[in-house]
Amino acid sequence: MNNYTHNLALKQLILTNFKNYEYANFDFHPKLNALVGNNGVGKTNVLDAIHYVGVAKSYFQTQDRLNVRHESEFFRIESYFDKNEQKDKIVCKFSPKTKKVLEQNDVVYTKLAEHIGQYPLVFISPDDIKLINEGSEERRKLIDFSLSQLDQKYLQQLIVYNQLLQQRNSLLKNFNNDYVLLETYNQQLSPLAQYIYAQRQEFFNQFLPLFNHFYTTIAGEKEAVSLNYLSDLHDNSPLDCWAKTLQNDVYLQRTTKGIHKDDFSCLLYNQPAKSIASQGQKKSFLLALKLAQYQLIFEKTGLSPLLLLDDIFDKLDANRVAKLMTIINNPPFGQIFISDTDENRVRQLFANANLDSYKLLVISG
Repeated sequence: MNNYTHNLALKQLILTNFKNYEYANFDFHPKLNALVGNNGVGKTNVLDAIHYVGVAKSYFQTQDRLNVRHESEFFRIESYFDKNEQKDKIVCKFSPKTKKVLEQNDVVYTKLAEHIGQYPLVFISPDDIKLINEGSEERRKLIDFSLSQLDQKYLQQLIVYNQLLQQRNSLLKNFNNDYVLLETYNQQLSPLAQYIYAQRQEFFNQFLPLFNHFYTTIAGEKEAVSLNYLSDLHDNSPLDCWAKTLQNDVYLQRTTKGIHKDDFSCLLYNQPAKSIASQGQKKSFLLALKLAQYQLIFEKTGLSPLLLLDDIFDKLDANRVAKLMTIINNPPFGQIFISDTDENRVRQLFANANLDSYKLLVISG
C-alpha cells in the first residue's frame, strides 16, 4: 500500500430521500472504498450523491426533482470532508417547491457556482464512451467541467455567455430586423468568448501531453493518438465570426458559430477514433481522457480530486484493469470510490494490486 498522504477525503455521507434511499449513513476509508451489490440496489446513487456534494449537481440527471425518492417531498445529502487538515460539513438540500440549497459549515452559498472547485472530483462511467462516439456537446462538457473546477472566473464567464447566447437566439427566433440589439449582444458576448477561448487553448496545451502519457501507460504500447482542439475562433475574432454568419443566423434563427460550437477530435493514426478504433482502444481513450483531467486538476489546485469509478471493471479487459489499478494506487491519486457487482472480483483485484487497506461496503438496496 502506498504511504502517500493526500489532502482531500470524504469521511461520511448521509442520505435522506435521495433516489432509492429513504435513509442511509456511510463512513468511508481515506483511500479506497468499494461499493458492491447487485444491479439496481443503489451503488451508482451513492457515487452520484458524492458528485452532488462536490459540484452541486447530479452526474446523470439534469433535473434535480428526478433525484427525489418516490413519493417524497425533498432530498437531503449531508457530508463531512477532511480538506488540508480542516473538517468541512457540506449539505445539499432540494425540494421541488423551493430552490436547491447548498451549505458549507452551516452557511448557505449565495451562488452555487462559488462551491465549484473546492472539493474537486473526477467521475468515470461506462456511459462516458460517448465522449469518443457521440457529438461535440459531451466533449465540451469535459472541457468546461475541468476548467470550472480550476478557474472561478471561467465558470462565471461561461454562465454569462450562455445566458446572453440564449437571449441572442431568442431574438433571432422572433427577428424583426432589430440589428442594433443584435449588435449589442455581439459586443457583450465578444470579450466573454475571447476569455473562454483563451482558457480552452491553454487547457489543451497542458492536457494533451498528460493524455498521451496515460494512453501509452494504459494501452501498453505506443499508438499514434492525438486530440485536436477545434474552434471557430482559431481563424476569426468573435465579432468577425458573427458578421460573416449574420444572414445565415437570421435564416436559421440561431447562432451558428462561436465558442458554444467548440469541440475536440479524438484521433488514432490521424483518423477519427470513433470510426477506426477498436472497443479496447476506445476504452483506453476514455480512461486516458479522465486520468489526464484528474492529473491537471491536481497540478493546478494542489488537491487530489476524489476519483469515482462506476461499474467499469466489468467493461474492461484484465490487462487494462491491472494498468489502471497500478496508476491509481500511486500519487497523486487520493481517495477512490469504486462500484462493482462482483465482490470476489473486487477482492481479487485489490489483492493483485497489493492493496490491503480498503473498505468494502455491501449495498443490498
